[in-house]
Amino acid sequence: MHASKSKIKYICLSDLHLGSHSALLTDTPAADGTSGTGASAGPLRDAFSAALIKTLETFDPAPQPEELPFVVLLGDIFDLSLGTPKSSIQTFGAFLDSLMNAGAGDAFGPFIFLPGNHDHELWTVTRFQDMIGASEADDKYVHTTPAFADPQTQPAAALMDRILTDKGFKPATTFYPNMGLRSDDNKRMVVLHHGHFVESMYRVMSMLTSLLNGSPNISFDAETLERLNSSWIDFIWSTDGDNGELGTDITRAFHALMTGRQDLRFDHRLAHILAEKLAAGLPLPHTAKARTWTENAARAFVDSTLGNFSQMERFSYHETLGADSLAGLKTYISDTVQRQISDELPGAEVEDLTFIFGHTHKPFETRVTVPGFATPPAIYNTGGWDMDTPMFGTRLGGAAVFIDEDLNVASLRVCDVPQQADDAAPSRVRVVTADGTPDKNPLARGLQHAVSANQSLWGAFSAKAAEAYRVKQAYIMEQHQTGNDRENETGGTS
Repeated sequence: MHASKSKIKYICLSDLHLGSHSALLTDTPAADGTSGTGASAGPLRDAFSAALIKTLETFDPAPQPEELPFVVLLGDIFDLSLGTPKSSIQTFGAFLDSLMNAGAGDAFGPFIFLPGNHDHELWTVTRFQDMIGASEADDKYVHTTPAFADPQTQPAAALMDRILTDKGFKPATTFYPNMGLRSDDNKRMVVLHHGHFVESMYRVMSMLTSLLNGSPNISFDAETLERLNSSWIDFIWSTDGDNGELGTDITRAFHALMTGRQDLRFDHRLAHILAEKLAAGLPLPHTAKARTWTENAARAFVDSTLGNFSQMERFSYHETLGADSLAGLKTYISDTVQRQISDELPGAEVEDLTFIFGHTHKPFETRVTVPGFATPPAIYNTGGWDMDTPMFGTRLGGAAVFIDEDLNVASLRVCDVPQQADDAAPSRVRVVTADGTPDKNPLARGLQHAVSANQSLWGAFSAKAAEAYRVKQAYIMEQHQTGNDRENETGGTS
């Protein structure tokens, strides 16, 4: 007998940041910087896989093949800026091996990938690949996909699809930047997005376009937003891990910011790295004057477009969502998302909207008043699996968001940063809904029953997660000390 009449249709995970050494599911390098492994993430991967798959089996003991849930990978699965492509691919493979060993081959349906800012380059590759053999009438020379299309009609997720099928999983298709689900009458909808367009940093070029047009309040549909900003996102976030020493330099600067060192120095370091890119890509003479010009141009660009880099949402550790990001969230839903709904589903009158995103690494569930919607949309954030700071007691944590066939939504909070270093385990694994009434939600009730039935497995996972947070804290502090030593040796020029 099923624990619930609800049927899980989608399982959403985001921000694994596989390949980044500060990510929980990525092996930690040896302290001496050699290629050896300081601490394996294998036990954590195995503990999560075992608990998740057993929970799914308890929720629905004998699903039909066609009823297996889609796995939605909601961006920043690979970290192609703070990790190398090789490390990201190998770590993703190790994670899939762990899931398959736990029985995921019989528990997961097809995969759906919505790229984020750290793996945006994979969308660029997929988009170009999908153009092959297309005619002008095919509408494939575009920067986005339809949101409400059948997943089977969407382009294969290029690299990710190849890795998944090689590991024995079902294929993966791509949506970008939004994926939409709807009821038959179009009154109830769920929209998923990685979350980067909520922040101004990833809309820099559209903001610049607005200013040049003399219309600071100009709005953008998804296609225009991506067309204007796609190269910028690839440039600043999605290709640095493949840049050798330059990529290492960016990672070192990022670790400096994570440990609370001066924000202005980080901005200047980022400008210096940008200047190096400009110098390498432009036919400029190798003179001191040319170098000074590129440095000044890069610094002016960083100051005018990015401002204080540390004000990004993921560095606001102790609040769920800052005021600027909340405003960006409302604008994205009321403008970009609403336009896509109107364009693809003319005449649709949405009475109940749920918006699911990640990116911030801080999971939460709530309702937010948004212009154009009579009922405040339900908002779910999938959190992240990355140790962004050596501080404990923050809002950082990871969650998996579930959607059933009736578009009920529930969040499974699986790990939180410990409150203090000697905590035996993060906060308990728990099921949460945006309305704060999980007992009224059939999906949430079924999940809570399944989690409770597998409490020992989730307890083992929580212990491993607490240990992983401490390992990553030590790693970040080691990198901080290494950076200090390097700057002392070089007089602060590196």
